[in-house]
Amino acid sequence: MLLNVKRPGRSQLDIVLDTMDASPFEFHLTGSRFFDCATEKSDWDFFVGINAQLGTSLGGWLDGMGFVRVANSYSSADVNSVFQHRTEKIHIQVVKDAGHKIRAQKMLYALKDFLRVREMAKPKARDLWNTALNLTRQ
Repeated sequence: MLLNVKRPGRSQLDIVLDTMDASPFEFHLTGSRFFDCATEKSDWDFFVGINAQLGTSLGGWLDGMGFVRVANSYSSADVNSVFQHRTEKIHIQVVKDAGHKIRAQKMLYALKDFLRVREMAKPKARDLWNTALNLTRQ
């Protein structure tokens, strides 16, 4: 498979997203693009769970794809680390339990219009995420 070969009409972002899609890891869309409130300037936010079989190779894969570890600004203990792509606006949260984050995200998505997620400031969104994670903890 050819990686990072730029073909006409394909941006670097397309190549990175296609390669993520073809990887053995399960990257789950989150953030403004998931909640249907993205703008042209929005970044791409994903989370990926740590898997016993693939966990040790995730860091090397991310590094090879141009991601670097950045400061973890999430207040949740569920986020182990955060990676950002060197050139594209892509962020990946590495979480302990992807299933738990999926349950919380589904709950928030079902309530997004009621909660007015589109208009929510980041600090309030963080509080909301922490509440959803606490409510969906098994």
